[in-house]
Amino acid sequence: MYNFSRFGIILEKIKTVINDDTRYTKGCLNMRTQKCYAVKPNINEFLDIARRTYTEIVDDIAGMITQLAEKHNLPLKTSFSSARGFFIQMSADCAAVHNGQLPSEFTKVITQGSRHI
Repeated sequence: MYNFSRFGIILEKIKTVINDDTRYTKGCLNMRTQKCYAVKPNINEFLDIARRTYTEIVDDIAGMITQLAEKHNLPLKTSFSSARGFFIQMSADCAAVHNGQLPSEFTKVITQGSRHI
């Protein structure tokens, strides 16, 4: 009645396209990265280009936040949420904040519990 051998054929076809190490991960940025790299390279050249672009953008964002941290001597952390996208976090009780004020470059400061966002 059922032909289970078809499932093996389907699985083999999936394995030709999907990376073996693709997994569900916690955190929306980690999951987004998993989705981005789920399809093996060289399956679609446009996807390969999009992946390279995505990786460069994420690296650039992290680099900019690192530069800001060094420039202002602040312990900044790169964060991501599906609602906000990328944003910067740091502890609100940070001793490095001068006179309780962040530099004027930080235009939209939200204090949430013990963190500046």
